[in-house]
Amino acid sequence: MRSKVIATILILGTIAIIGCQENPPPKVDQGGIIKIDLTQDIPEKPFIINSITGDLRLIKLEANSNSFIKYFNGFIGKKYIISINQDKVILFSSTGTYKGTIANYGKGPNDFIGIDGWDVDSEEHFLYFHDYGRTYINKFNLKTESFEDNIPFKNKVRITNLQLINDTSICVLPYVYSGSEYLFYYQNLSGQITGGIKKEPTSHKGPWAGRSPVFSKGTDKSILFHPSESDTVFRITNNNLESIISILNPEPQKKGNVTTGTNVAFHAISKNQIILRRTYFEILQTDKTLGINSRKIEYLTFDTGQKVVSIINPFYLDYSGIRILCPMIVNFINDNQFVAVYQAVDFKNFMNEALIKELDSKKRSLIMRLNEETSENDNPLIIVGSLN
Repeated sequence: MRSKVIATILILGTIAIIGCQENPPPKVDQGGIIKIDLTQDIPEKPFIINSITGDLRLIKLEANSNSFIKYFNGFIGKKYIISINQDKVILFSSTGTYKGTIANYGKGPNDFIGIDGWDVDSEEHFLYFHDYGRTYINKFNLKTESFEDNIPFKNKVRITNLQLINDTSICVLPYVYSGSEYLFYYQNLSGQITGGIKKEPTSHKGPWAGRSPVFSKGTDKSILFHPSESDTVFRITNNNLESIISILNPEPQKKGNVTTGTNVAFHAISKNQIILRRTYFEILQTDKTLGINSRKIEYLTFDTGQKVVSIINPFYLDYSGIRILCPMIVNFINDNQFVAVYQAVDFKNFMNEALIKELDSKKRSLIMRLNEETSENDNPLIIVGSLN
């Protein structure tokens, strides 16, 4: 199984990656769609991520002059971990040992200016990534740590994401304002477009307080797709677009020069829970000024059995006796894994707080050893767990 994290923040939203699971998705209503109403008063409740995951795993990435990162975005698999940053792409072993640098920021043949889509095959043989403006997709052999022949990319538009469907097909999501005639399309490894769904041209609406779309593999190799300005989550199978979740969100409110509202991103599906992320925004627009601010981010859970939605507060996890609040941005990724990233200094603070409490000798020993082995200057620490 493999995992993929993308945590790029775009104004008020993030690229939220959800993923596949061995359990079947929750059953939909008789009408064929799960309906989630967010216009009602919603109660708060505490939520521990361990309640819907298996054992949590802690990953410490080796930190040296070549591998130091400020934040982790990328891929977590059984064989490899790949950190995809603005200045370089770094390869680690599955336990966090530094293996080498895949690519650097630059204009050379294997360099990049801005990676706008990437994926790793299910066997973790290859990393595929597209650099904005290039007419090809890079293919990197993870075992030999070398580049192979490029894959032609003939559509020549900016993209938001890409997903490998099989050994011969890639599904591409163009950037919504790229001018592409496709909502999404499939291409083969020769660069020929083999299918997809076309759309009407989309013009930029000016001040935008939306979010980036969700576009990731689902439970049955289909793709789960939540467009950036839609209240519907779709399942893509071949050239079919099936509505599976409908989110009823309050309309934005305008008072004078100020518009306030929320946008909601579908985040994950477990056996009996749907996780959403809601961002509160405020737009101030006059003839001379424009300001867009994010006021708050919160997570919600929808129980598919009881059909009840709740605001998660507090949102936390327990790692070996260390109770830790989840960071503001968490990810649920391919293979339905939960991923939380912590700066080393923050994680040490959580460990010190845990040591004040009463713990059994085994947990206390583990936390003390981990605390001694962790430096405030280490790379960010990653906690990963698979959703049930």
